[in-house]
Amino acid sequence: HERQGPVWEPARRRVVWEQAIDYGELTLDCSRRDACDPAAAQPLLLRAARETNLVGQLPPTLLEAWRARLQWAGRLGLATPLPSCDAAALAGALVDACADRTHLPTAEEIWQHLQARWPRDLASKLIAWFPEHVVLPHGARVRVHYAIDRPPYLAAPLQAFFGQVHTPAVAQGRLPLTLHLLGPHGRALQITADLESFWRTAYPEQRRALMRRYPRHAWPESPQRAAPPCRRASKVLDKGKKGG
Repeated sequence: HERQGPVWEPARRRVVWEQAIDYGELTLDCSRRDACDPAAAQPLLLRAARETNLVGQLPPTLLEAWRARLQWAGRLGLATPLPSCDAAALAGALVDACADRTHLPTAEEIWQHLQARWPRDLASKLIAWFPEHVVLPHGARVRVHYAIDRPPYLAAPLQAFFGQVHTPAVAQGRLPLTLHLLGPHGRALQITADLESFWRTAYPEQRRALMRRYPRHAWPESPQRAAPPCRRASKVLDKGKKGG
């Protein structure tokens, strides 16, 4: 008997059109061509994507960071209604990504289709409200970490905040960042969301201890007006667990 139809080729990660002549279980002749109806290819692409857990290849920290952005945008009333970024939304984006094509999409393309379902310009607004980095007065760029059910935070050496009077904030200045102020040993000397209060109350005592333990480092009396050790604007400080 003669048969024809779409066939999944895992080595090429695509669906092709196969024509064959069989005699019982023996194939006498078989040919394949790339030209295949995308509507016929979509079910095979979806099955292959699910079997290979394509959605699971999206970095968990990426998903958590965007879910946290959406969560804070809702809490602060910056946008409404807010779309979902859960498993059901990702499953819908997978269906969209497998349409009108014959080759398997990438995880990045699935993410792009998810954001395409959101209100217009929402993704760019979320990045503007909740940026990936903040820039300190002397040019150091510090990564902001976003996680569900906790305020966004950043972790950087204490000296990086010299010259910074007030706590950096996101969401148009409405959401102060939690600061993990790290010592030369790489551990947090203080965790605070009020930098001005830290300079005034906790720093003088910590300064005395730091001067004894790390005498080669600069520990100025007035850190709000001091320059950090490194002024390179291109330097990126990325301490702690990544969150997007």
